[in-house]
Amino acid sequence: MITIAALFFIVAVLGLVYFSFVLQRNHEAVKKSVSINGHIIETEISKSFAQLSKGLSGRTSLDEGKGMLFIFNFPAKYGFWMKDMKFPLDMIWIKNGKITGIEKNVLPPPQTGGLKIYYPPGAIDRVLEVNAGESDKIGIKTGDQIEYLSIN
Repeated sequence: MITIAALFFIVAVLGLVYFSFVLQRNHEAVKKSVSINGHIIETEISKSFAQLSKGLSGRTSLDEGKGMLFIFNFPAKYGFWMKDMKFPLDMIWIKNGKITGIEKNVLPPPQTGGLKIYYPPGAIDRVLEVNAGESDKIGIKTGDQIEYLSIN
């Protein structure tokens, strides 16, 4: 026969296992794909304040054909920086599924000095960051449509 203390212990252990699984799952990067001009880019989705603030900071590289898609709740002129970045990027500004501008070959900041803030040409609701030169390589330009293939 199981005592109440033993039953309580089992329930507590199962609860800890469940919550550790839930927390681990919530911290995993959500990966979805987008298509621009027939080119598929696998993206990590960045929606939460913590994800939006960190972005690609601290990473040493980004694989070809990959990117990070920042999703905002409403359109605005969001500023982006290169804090703790180690490689150059192209920032693709998006509003309502249409590319409104591209900031090409944004370099990591110098070790001394302030951080430059990059702003879109107008209000945007998403930003796609890819390796520097990738927007030219696949022919992305202002006015192109972006198709979200599997975004929640």
